[in-house]
Amino acid sequence: MMIPILGQHTSPLKPRLYLIIFMCVDFLSLLLQGVGGGMAGAAFSKGKDTATATTIMVTGIIFQLASTVVFVTLMESVLFRGLSTLQANRPLLKLAAATMLSVTCMVIRGIYRSMELLQGWRGYLITNERFCIALEGLLMAVAVIIFNFYHPGRLLREAREAEKGRRRGSGGFLEFDGLGKKSGGKENREREGEGERRTIEIDVDDRRGL
Repeated sequence: MMIPILGQHTSPLKPRLYLIIFMCVDFLSLLLQGVGGGMAGAAFSKGKDTATATTIMVTGIIFQLASTVVFVTLMESVLFRGLSTLQANRPLLKLAAATMLSVTCMVIRGIYRSMELLQGWRGYLITNERFCIALEGLLMAVAVIIFNFYHPGRLLREAREAEKGRRRGSGGFLEFDGLGKKSGGKENREREGEGERRTIEIDVDDRRGL
C-alpha cells in the first residue's frame, strides 16, 4: 500500500505480487508447522519418538523466518529508494516505522522459536516460561498492538492526501540547482511526469477504497 505513494520505481516487484507471494509462503509454512505439531503431539502422547515430527515443525518455522527476512529486506529497499518522499510525508513515515517495529518483533520471535524447538521438547528454552513470555508473548503483543496506535488505514489515507497536496502544490514551480540555475527543460518535465503518474496511482487506490 505504500508503494503507489512512494512510486513504483522504488520497488522491484508490483504491489500485488507481494501479497500473492508472501501469502502463499505463509500458508505453506503454517501448514508445515501444523502438520509437524500434530504429528509431534500424537507421537508424544503414545510415548513414541517425536524427532521426525519436530523436524517438520522446525522446517516450517525456519521457512517462515526466512520469508520474513526476505520481506524485511525488500521493504528496507523500497523505503531507502523512496526516502525523500518518506521524509516529507509524516503519516507515511509513522506507518513505515510501525511496520518495521512489528516485523522486527516477528523476526526475533522466529529466531527464538527455531532455537527453542531445535533443543527439543525438554530443552532449556521450552522448559523456562520466562523466555516464552518475553520472546514470544510480549513480542507478538507489541507487533499487533502497535497498529492500534498507528492504524494503517488511517495513516494511508492521510499519506495519500499529503502526497497529493504536495504534488499539486509544487507542480508549477521550477527548481534551482546548486549553481543557481533553473533546472527546467527535459529534467523538470520528467519529474513532473513522474509526479503526475504517482498522483494518478494514488487516486486509483482511493477509488478502490484501499
